Amino acid sequence: GVGVYYDENGNIPIPKAVKVALQRFVQNSTPFSYTAQNGTSDYTQTVRKLILGEELYSEKSKVCCTVQSLAGTGALMLSPNFLHKITPNSTVYLSNPTWGNHNTIFGLAGFKIDDYPYHNEKTMSQYFDGMTEKLNSLEPISIIVLHTCCHNP
Repeated sequence: GVGVYYDENGNIPIPKAVKVALQRFVQNSTPFSYTAQNGTSDYTQTVRKLILGEELYSEKSKVCCTVQSLAGTGALMLSPNFLHKITPNSTVYLSNPTWGNHNTIFGLAGFKIDDYPYHNEKTMSQYFDGMTEKLNSLEPISIIVLHTCCHNP
């Protein structure tokens, strides 16, 4: 699938919190224009703070870059072209399984592609031991695409 949740009737449910947020957005919205090329400043700063934590954000926020992008494939398309300019001889490691387009996205940028184990078929759960064993054996400057939630990078 494409990562969309369907209920028992085949419908895509909209959570109540999302409906409330949409109503608030419409009620409180003001006219807006195009965002900056790297995204909405308040949003990108908030995301950076969430990822880095308060202490590291205060320390490193001037040397980190956060870019707001299209979800999914659009976001992933930004990474390989940028990374290939910095580390053209690196190997990209994708989880096994991964989404079908990930090999193509990194391959088109010129990277060698390999994988690391991610799913244990017997237990139907993440294969953490196999994954960490493989990741710990990688060469320096390897690129690892990690899926943090909903099996999305």
